Amino acid sequence: MSAPVRPGFAPPPELELLLQAILAPPATARESFAAWCAAMEFNVLPYAHFRLLGELAGVIDQLAPDYQHRTRVLGIQKYIWSNNIHILRTALPALDTLNAAALPFAVLKGGGVIAANPVALQRRFIRDLDLLVATADVPRAAALLMEAGWRPVSGRIPGRIRAQSFDHSAPANAHAPDRVEIDLHHRALHFGRTGDFDAAMLDRSCPGMLLGRAVRRLTAVDHALQTLVHAFPHDPQPTYGWVVDAVRVLQNPNFDWDDFFREVEHRRICCHMYSVLTYLATAFSLPMPALDRLTASKLFPWEPALHRAEIRAIGQNSQQRGLAGRVAMVAAELLRSRRLNNRVDFQTDYGITMCRSRRSTKPVPVDSGYSATLSRAEGGVLVAVSMAGSLQGRLDFDLWADSRWCSRLRIRSLVFRTRSSCWQAFCRLPSDCAEVLLVHAQSAEIAARLHIISPGEQMGSGMQQE
Repeated sequence: MSAPVRPGFAPPPELELLLQAILAPPATARESFAAWCAAMEFNVLPYAHFRLLGELAGVIDQLAPDYQHRTRVLGIQKYIWSNNIHILRTALPALDTLNAAALPFAVLKGGGVIAANPVALQRRFIRDLDLLVATADVPRAAALLMEAGWRPVSGRIPGRIRAQSFDHSAPANAHAPDRVEIDLHHRALHFGRTGDFDAAMLDRSCPGMLLGRAVRRLTAVDHALQTLVHAFPHDPQPTYGWVVDAVRVLQNPNFDWDDFFREVEHRRICCHMYSVLTYLATAFSLPMPALDRLTASKLFPWEPALHRAEIRAIGQNSQQRGLAGRVAMVAAELLRSRRLNNRVDFQTDYGITMCRSRRSTKPVPVDSGYSATLSRAEGGVLVAVSMAGSLQGRLDFDLWADSRWCSRLRIRSLVFRTRSSCWQAFCRLPSDCAEVLLVHAQSAEIAARLHIISPGEQMGSGMQQE
């Protein structure tokens, strides 16, 4: 009899062995750990394995107290703790700002795991901090983040899209990122992203603690929903951290299967949950109730086939899924949420498309690629970017007034040109800003700087000249 087909979202076999060593019952865990040691060279572990070594450190003495790399595993646990502290200390002042403004939010994903269990601070590797806010609070939350020096990475804020990233410079640390991200969500799950399913998650959230700060985190059922659906979306470099979170939350004493099934049926993700729960039960000897309820739940005879097509499509990249896959994703979401996109009445794109100028441009050294200038204009600033030769791809700049991000300037050329060109845009500024910076969005290099003289400084300068 042939072995069952591994689902597309399952980890590679070697990584599954490491996950089983961390999560499976003791006998299976020790056997899987021995097989993992035989299959993998510790000095060249892939990133997805490395991220799990903090979790491995928590059980290494039960698995193999004489493991030859035990000391290194415990050292990596300290590195993970340091990384997490670095990210949280950079991000927590932003949470303080939201709390001071009485803006409700809940911490998602890895941050939520740590908020529920401080021990996870040295085991659960995080790359950013994810926050959930109500849709109506998105503009205020984004404004507060920007006032605190956070930059919307894409120039957009959530609204039409369920989540967007903000980033901020971090203290110098050779072993941690130099910029830290906060992902601001108003939808927690990809499936149902155009509906209002997640609106009650904030109301149901429960207390947690993050480095001494009181925060809100998702309930066990809501955390399970968000974690389990992470099995499906395509990721070019998956880390499979969702497996650890999923197994742990399903074993949580506060997890209620009846509530979970009701939410799954309400969101029409029964086919999705059946496939991932079946895999987890088999791979990690995870006890769970009968899943027949999920296979029986459907409103239309063709609904399971549509959802299987949606699962296949979302697990592929945009080129692989093709027209049929895109149609399946749109149709499934329309059936689920009864609408194709989010409609919000606030600005979500803070980008400005720069226009080609007819004026002649100053010569630009070929090796520099571009030069930029800022000049005063009534109520704002005029930005000019000169380029030598044709534009390769796209060029993005961020405009900062003092320490506050203002807008994303975008240069897009649809026509191939070999001669030099100039692009211009007018940007409004806060009335009290003293210095304006134009920063290349990808490299964070300062392209131009303008010091704005206040009326008081102008008067003082005039008196000195007299």
